[in-house]
Amino acid sequence: MTYRRAEWLLALACVVALVACGYRHIADFEEPTAVTRMELRDGTNGLLWRIDSSTPRRLGFVDYGIVPEGYVQVFPAVGPPRPLRNDEHLVLVYTTPEYWRRHAGAAVGTAAFRGGQWQSGPLARTSLDKIFVETPMPIAELFRQ
Repeated sequence: MTYRRAEWLLALACVVALVACGYRHIADFEEPTAVTRMELRDGTNGLLWRIDSSTPRRLGFVDYGIVPEGYVQVFPAVGPPRPLRNDEHLVLVYTTPEYWRRHAGAAVGTAAFRGGQWQSGPLARTSLDKIFVETPMPIAELFRQ
């Protein structure tokens, strides 16, 4: 192999690695966050995965299908969640003791999330049904913005 070809292949591998490194988790918090409940939903608001904690621990990130210590998987009841489909529309929804957040985005590969539009509000003034079921803003609206 020539030096130029090896140099080109190394540069290409670095670019691929940098792109892939950007989206490895479904949640990657700027600072550790005490999450009480987290759900990943598909573009039709169908539940794909849910974890809960009665005494939340501060999380720096969450990987799809891997239950962090101190949490329990609520859905699916048994086994891992189905693999994500690359570029499928997703909504990540979670609560902390103080606020809720809904983050629209898309799957990156079979287990990562690339976020886009989001909305949030104080937990004290919003029912869990509005956050997780009724949606304060219809899912389709999150994707149009």
